[in-house]
Amino acid sequence: MQVYVREARVLIAEPDPDLREEVRVVLFHRGFRKFAQTGSCFEIEAALRQNEVDMLVTDTSLPDGDVCDLMRRVRHHEIGANPFVLTVAMTVNTSPTHVRRIVGAGVDDILVKPIAVSDMSLRVGNLSRGRKPFVVTHDYIGPERRKEARPGEKSATLIHVPNPLTMDPVTLQREVDRISAEINEQKMTSHSVQVGWLAARIETWYRAPGDIGPLLENLIRLQSAAEDLCRRMRGTRFAHVAELAKALAAIAGRLLTNPGVPAQRDRDLLPKLAMAIGKAFGVGENTVDAAQQIARAVDAYAGR
Repeated sequence: MQVYVREARVLIAEPDPDLREEVRVVLFHRGFRKFAQTGSCFEIEAALRQNEVDMLVTDTSLPDGDVCDLMRRVRHHEIGANPFVLTVAMTVNTSPTHVRRIVGAGVDDILVKPIAVSDMSLRVGNLSRGRKPFVVTHDYIGPERRKEARPGEKSATLIHVPNPLTMDPVTLQREVDRISAEINEQKMTSHSVQVGWLAARIETWYRAPGDIGPLLENLIRLQSAAEDLCRRMRGTRFAHVAELAKALAAIAGRLLTNPGVPAQRDRDLLPKLAMAIGKAFGVGENTVDAAQQIARAVDAYAGR
């Protein structure tokens, strides 16, 4: 297999300019030729938005932003045109909490500082030969790191994502577009299940109120899932369901402002909207007509 490392655009993000140069030299000896360097999280985001990065080698603790959150948003296709940018994270912080955040961001590999030249070269060489397949859940998109599913849990569907080090640019972009659409549909389906589960949990709480903490957490998760669902639906075959997701997010927002005393109409609509969204992603006919009828009913009920 031909390796396209010479054409790959590498962004090295590290606050120490000497270490940036050390990393560049290691990658140069590995065949890379196109480099940009920065010590700024803001500049990483700008480069990603301009689709100027094929591989990112970054410290996770830059002074002007949250690199882990940035990478999570990239993987969820909220930033830039390519959610599959190869990413090697460097960190001096090995606390379990920080490492979990790095892993949860969906990076391809993690290197602990101080970094040995041989280790950096070996890891990048592994990436140039291939990368781990991705998995998609309701809150994670990134490499599958588990050896096997937990007892009683179904194995996740593995998605072989494009690798800029093994593809010419034209093939790469075609594969990015194709697999992005595939993952987008998986995420929408996952969200449709999640909003139903959350709506049921929220209604259970209102029937038998207790500690308000779980209610707030579920409302925040519901609002986030509904908003992301609405964003992902644009331009897809599920675009007709977007108004339902938008209405569901609005209800979750209103409930968050006054969770203890919800408007009865919001309580009534919450499970109906979640159920309608779930049906739209299930097997059945006339989902377009059904969604439009429910959306009109929501408008009328809300007095819009």
